[in-house]
Amino acid sequence: MEVKDLSIQEKIGQMMILGIDSNKITQDIKNMIQVYKIGGFILYKKNFDNYNQMTTIIRQLKEINKVNKIPLFIAIDQEGGRVNRMPKEILNLPSAYLIAKNTGTEGVKKSAEIIGKILKQSGYNLNFAPVLDIKRFPNKHAIRRQML
Repeated sequence: MEVKDLSIQEKIGQMMILGIDSNKITQDIKNMIQVYKIGGFILYKKNFDNYNQMTTIIRQLKEINKVNKIPLFIAIDQEGGRVNRMPKEILNLPSAYLIAKNTGTEGVKKSAEIIGKILKQSGYNLNFAPVLDIKRFPNKHAIRRQML
């Protein structure tokens, strides 16, 4: 299936990735998939209580989408550290900043590989984790000193 083969409605739908307000698949969610042909969903901790519930929701979304021509994006923003969207059963790796500080770029690469494998095995196919993150300065005076 190529993009040129999609209807205009399907093309518009494919540009949307939506959040879900609950931990259940509602008729509205089914309609977004089957009628509006949306591109995918992003999941957060509010959407599940544990690993089993998370993978069940992912499987349900994919099953509902089987009538469509293009697979859904099942997305998450899983960075590690304080940005952790996975259930408690999954080990939360430290932030890339802390890993880099302690083990350098090789440690960051290994951490990203581990997170990627966990997400893939869980059913995700898109992670909104940054490829470049800017370290924040502790206060505006530090910013001014850095600029001088």
